[in-house]
Amino acid sequence: MAILALKEVDFLKYILIIEFYILPYTPQFGGSQRMHFLSEYLYNNSYKVCALGAKVGIPNFFGVKPEYEMIHLPLKKRPYLILSDSIPGDNAYGKKKNLIIITRKGIKRIARLTFDFFWNDPTSLAAFLSLLWIKDNKKQIIEIIEKKKIDIVLISGPAFSMFKLGKTLRRVFNEKLKIIFDYRDPWNTKKNKKLISLQIEKRLLDVPDKIVLASEKLVENIGVNFGINTNRLEYVYNGFSEKSWGVVGENRVDSFDEGKLVLLSAGACGLFHYSKKNPYPFFEAYKKFHIGKKVITRFVGVQSNEYTLEVKSEIGNDIEFFPQKPQKEVLELMTYADVNLIFNVDIKNAAFIIRGKFFDYLKANKVICGIAVPNTDFISWIKRHKLGFYCENTIESIYSLLEKIYGLWDCGKLQEERKNCGINIDNFSRENQNAKYKSIIEGLYVKEL
Repeated sequence: MAILALKEVDFLKYILIIEFYILPYTPQFGGSQRMHFLSEYLYNNSYKVCALGAKVGIPNFFGVKPEYEMIHLPLKKRPYLILSDSIPGDNAYGKKKNLIIITRKGIKRIARLTFDFFWNDPTSLAAFLSLLWIKDNKKQIIEIIEKKKIDIVLISGPAFSMFKLGKTLRRVFNEKLKIIFDYRDPWNTKKNKKLISLQIEKRLLDVPDKIVLASEKLVENIGVNFGINTNRLEYVYNGFSEKSWGVVGENRVDSFDEGKLVLLSAGACGLFHYSKKNPYPFFEAYKKFHIGKKVITRFVGVQSNEYTLEVKSEIGNDIEFFPQKPQKEVLELMTYADVNLIFNVDIKNAAFIIRGKFFDYLKANKVICGIAVPNTDFISWIKRHKLGFYCENTIESIYSLLEKIYGLWDCGKLQEERKNCGINIDNFSRENQNAKYKSIIEGLYVKEL
C-alpha cells in the first residue's frame, strides 16, 4: 500500500473518494481530473480528503501536485496480464510468440463478450480489472474507513463495476456511512440497456444516498427510466479549472502560426480505422479543403498509429498529431487556435453528450465548431448561446462549413461569431461546480444530524 503524506490542517469532516484510476497511476489525465479537482477543492475548503485507487501502470502526475492524501492499493491478482496487448519479456518467447498472441486474442474476445453481458463499461475489460481490485482490497478498504473514521464515501465510475463496492460498504456500515455515486458517465447511455446489465445497474443505483450526474437532461432521464426519487439525483457539470487557466499565459510565447487559420481538436478521438470516435468525414473533407489555403489543424492527445501516418502522408504539413501534452500546454493551444473542434458520432447517446473539454473551449473564448449528430447536447449549447458553428458529421457538410469559416477568417470577421449570448462562463468553472458538489455533501451531513 502506498500512501502520500497529508500536511497538518484543521478539518471538519473526512471524505474518502474511490476511483480505479487516480493520480499518478492513470493512463491519461482526462480520465482522473474530475475527481482530482473535486478532491483539491474539498481539501482547500476544510475537508479532510483521502483519494483511494489502484496502483497499476507507470506513475505520471501530468504536472499536477496533489496536496490531499492519496492511497494506492495494488492489483495483486495477475490473470489480466494475459489480456493485455504486450508480452512481458517477449524476446524470450521466440517462435512461441505468435501462438501466444493468437491465444491471447481469442481469450480477450471471449472475456470482452462475457464482461459486456454483465457490465456496460465503455472500455473493454475495465469491469474485470475493477472487480479483481475490489476482491483483492475490500477488506483493507473497510479497515481504512474504520481506522480513519470516514464520514462519506464517494465512488466514481467508470469502471461501473466499481459501484459493486458501494453495495459491500452499505452491508458492512448500514446507514451510518453516507455513500455517493459520481455517475457523470452514466452506465445506461453506453450500450443502451442490455437486459442483464440493466438489472444490475438498477440494483446498484438503489445503494447510494446521492447520485451525481453530468447534466439536467441526465437527471430527467435516469429518474424516469429507473424510477428513482429525484431527491436522490443531482447534477454537477464537469466545468473548467479556473486554477489551471490562471497560469495560462505565464511565460507564453507568441503563436507560431501567424498568417494561418488554426483549427484544434483537444482530447482523444480514437484515431484508427473503424473507430466509432474516428472523425473520418472531417479528414476526407479536409483533404480537399486545405489545398491552396493558409490553414493548419492539430489533434492533441492522439497516439501515432498507421492511420494517423496515412492521414499525415496524404495531407502533409497542414495537419499535425500530438500525443498527450501537459495540461497548461493544451489550454494554451486552445487560445492560439482560431477554432476549437469538438466531435460526436454516437447517435444513440447524443442527447446526453457534453464533453468535459467543451467547458475548456468555453473558457478559451474562441469559436467552437461542433461536428456531431444534430441532437447532441453540446450542439444545443452552441446554438442557444451562439458560440460558433455546427454541422452534421458528413463530408459535404464539413467541407461547406470549413469553406465558410475560412472566408470569415480571411476577411477578419471569424471571432465575431463567438457571441456568448445569455451565458455567464464563470458559472461553469470547476470551482463553482465543485462548490455545488460541496453543498450536496453538506446536505448529507445535515440529514445525519
